[in-house]
Amino acid sequence: MTTLAFLVLVLILYLYLLGRLFPLPVPADEIHFAENNAGFRLALYRYRPPNLTPGREPLILCHGLASNRHFLDFNDRYSLARYLRHLGFDCFVVELRGRGLSLPRHGRRLSWDWCFDDYVRDDLPAIIATVKQLTQSPKVLWLGHSMGGMVMYAYLGTQEQESIRAFVAMGSPGAFSSRYLPAWARGLSRAVLQTFSWTPLRLLARLAAPLAYLLPVEAYGLPKEVVAGYLCHGLANTCNRVLLQFLDWIENETFRSDDYSIDYLARLRDVTTPFLAVVGAKDWMATPRMCRAAFAAFASPDKQLLMLGRKYGQAQEYDHMAMVLGLRAPEEVFPQVRDWLQNHASA
Repeated sequence: MTTLAFLVLVLILYLYLLGRLFPLPVPADEIHFAENNAGFRLALYRYRPPNLTPGREPLILCHGLASNRHFLDFNDRYSLARYLRHLGFDCFVVELRGRGLSLPRHGRRLSWDWCFDDYVRDDLPAIIATVKQLTQSPKVLWLGHSMGGMVMYAYLGTQEQESIRAFVAMGSPGAFSSRYLPAWARGLSRAVLQTFSWTPLRLLARLAAPLAYLLPVEAYGLPKEVVAGYLCHGLANTCNRVLLQFLDWIENETFRSDDYSIDYLARLRDVTTPFLAVVGAKDWMATPRMCRAAFAAFASPDKQLLMLGRKYGQAQEYDHMAMVLGLRAPEEVFPQVRDWLQNHASA
């Protein structure tokens, strides 16, 4: 056996053991697919409530930039989808193109050639239309974490508002700053991202999963086993065109379309959809200042800013991950999101 073959076998065995140590959560009740205009079948994982509240809009939950569905449905305790479905919400956890089962139709090759704007123009309209059709509801509720909220900012500002009954953004910035990423790091990142079409983040994160037990993640309110499990199952390969667009926003401190023609933040001044912004006081990825920019831009008369942290009455501090996967998130964060959604749904 050659050295390369031996290393490949060791890698396969290592990944297999990780999968056994960190099993996936119980599957969703149903899996549906939305077909977009770009040739993708987008996976919708449905969690039916045991007692559906009549007249209540379905709730769509969307992951962030580097995550897949498991960030919002990690296990029975750390799952906004499962928590809310037991309270009468018909929940659909979505995966945007290029991750999980959201792949090109007819077995076509994945090209890794899209940008943030393509999520807004192609993926969201298909997802929303499919959920409306499946539930026979004229409107939907949307909950997005990180980029999952940002795509809805852009959708409301450039596509339509009539289909969205109310919207929750958790750790979703509307502005960016170059001071958090030095010039040399931005230059190096750009060179690497322009060289390859995608980043194998899923494999890299899986390989690093056991390191969670060596890092002081509990200081940030995150259980070690949850971080390890998230690294094993919750991250996704990323399209480098999308990462380059984020880099543009950081370098130029803006939030705009790939062709520079649309200022997404400015478009929020025309959005009147009810809006809840959930912000972690210790979030260094989507800082309170970045998230407050989106909140301030929203024209909606019905908007609320929910700050999380000890200063605001919680028992732990909250950062980008902890607002969903934090030790006390199911007791301190989930109920506040639930109350706001119940108050803004039609029933």
